[in-house]
Amino acid sequence: MEQLNALGFVWEKPDPWEVRFALAKVYYEEHGDLNMPAQYKADGIWLSKWLNEQRQVYIGNRPGKALREDQVRRLTEIGMAWDGRWSTAWEKSYLDAKAFYEANGSLKVPQEYRGASGKKLALWVLRQRALRNEGALSDEQIRLLDKIGMVWEVKDPWETGCRHAERFFRANGHLEMPASYACEDGYCLGKWISNQRTYHNTPTKYRYLSEEQTMRLESLGIVWRLSDAKWTVGFVHAKEYLEATKGTQWKTTYISPDGYKTGAWIRGQLRIWEKGGMREERVTALRGIGLLPEEKRLTVPRRKGIPAGGKRNDLQVESGR
Repeated sequence: MEQLNALGFVWEKPDPWEVRFALAKVYYEEHGDLNMPAQYKADGIWLSKWLNEQRQVYIGNRPGKALREDQVRRLTEIGMAWDGRWSTAWEKSYLDAKAFYEANGSLKVPQEYRGASGKKLALWVLRQRALRNEGALSDEQIRLLDKIGMVWEVKDPWETGCRHAERFFRANGHLEMPASYACEDGYCLGKWISNQRTYHNTPTKYRYLSEEQTMRLESLGIVWRLSDAKWTVGFVHAKEYLEATKGTQWKTTYISPDGYKTGAWIRGQLRIWEKGGMREERVTALRGIGLLPEEKRLTVPRRKGIPAGGKRNDLQVESGR
């Protein structure tokens, strides 16, 4: 016996009621009520079924069974609804929701908002939707929530933004727009696109894009960094200009027909490359249009009569040896 005691052997079997009550208390402390899903289990115990059984025993539907006075008291303290209506905790949160609705005209509750009960109301509202889907809300609870503007089916806000983006893309062929841009229906698409770039470029635990969302936006040609969008504009102009020159010397003063200072952009790119500060994908792209030689260095020939640092009208790329 001493050896078994040393091993922590439990001689007395735990009281099943106490085990289940402890689990119910943990649930109450985490959620503020006992409105758990009908199929809810904890540690393999069908806890919602056990609570309903306690209720049936209490109201006399289980002949030969009874709850002790202390058991009734302890269950009442953690919000047990003996008549099958709802718990005091639910009523307190409902009053918070009602007060918020009367003050704001809706149940669009900020995430950090806390009502008089001290609990986060947004989480409670979200849970009521889940409980209704699980069949765990009574008709009376649903009726009361309907009275204060409960919206049971909430549209996915990301999908709403993506649909607007798709319509804009079909009409314009791109997603480039000022952050202040709004669609005809008033939807602030410019702000939404700006947010998607932020979620993609600097994701956080709660603000990020899924792989599917990223792929859908990329299929619409989204440019994740605005600097890339500006670079692409310059690249397109440079490509058209170099194709027009057909390998002849280009001028730094050249301005495209639409007013874009293409020559100056090319000069800037060559200087960045010469200093070794250009991203590899851009190097590859510029080599593809013949602006940069393969693994060669840029040399800027000094023309006679123009001192170092003086004004030059044109540059050229020399392959050299």
